[in-house]
Amino acid sequence: MHEILQRIESLAFPSVALIHGYCLGGGLELALACDYRVARDDMDTRLGFPEVRLGIFPGFGGTVRSIRAAGPLRALPLMLSGRAINGRQAKRMGLIDHAVPARQLRNAARQLIATRPHPHRAGLLQRLPGALPLRPLVAAYMQHELRKKVRPEHYPAPYALLRHWLRHAGSARGLYHSEAREVARLLTSDNAQQLIRVLLLQDRLKGMGDRKAFRPRHVHVVGGGIMGRRHRRLVRPARHAGDPAGP
Repeated sequence: MHEILQRIESLAFPSVALIHGYCLGGGLELALACDYRVARDDMDTRLGFPEVRLGIFPGFGGTVRSIRAAGPLRALPLMLSGRAINGRQAKRMGLIDHAVPARQLRNAARQLIATRPHPHRAGLLQRLPGALPLRPLVAAYMQHELRKKVRPEHYPAPYALLRHWLRHAGSARGLYHSEAREVARLLTSDNAQQLIRVLLLQDRLKGMGDRKAFRPRHVHVVGGGIMGRRHRRLVRPARHAGDPAGP
């Protein structure tokens, strides 16, 4: 995958990724390999790196290209959290070039191809936290914040990502090699296999539900606030013929 995406990145003509809907994980890594990225500006468009939830971290060059575009203080938290952001947030971070309404998506791409601006890169101040003197301090702070949310024995991937960046951030080549090695190691670990199993079970459980067949029989409002005080009672919908009597 590194070789494939590097071939896209090295194309002799400009490449533009048009992003609408979900652009997560490998999809975002593919988009980052293009010269330009234009996302649709609506809530249905989501970008992010959810890999840590599966016990790994971006392994198709994403740790190189996302940090190169947005800087470590923006890109690392996105990868460490696994959260998804919308087009406007991605534009502010520097991950994409434009966030536009659907009707302007192709026109924005054509404009980029016609003008061929220099591909976006993080500015000097955004890159500064990745410099060798500051990098250990930044990594230590992020690890401290990370420990408040997840334990390394349960979710080792975000901690491995921080070590990966701390050791190799000074060299793109080193980051690529470390990605291939570390992601392969994490993927075959028991943690990752169990997290992947949980994801598959969740998808299976969602598929078993039939929303049309769902008929609530009782509604309870619990709470001591305004809603709880006003509606603290048992609400029973009208029973249909053949329904067993309620309590």
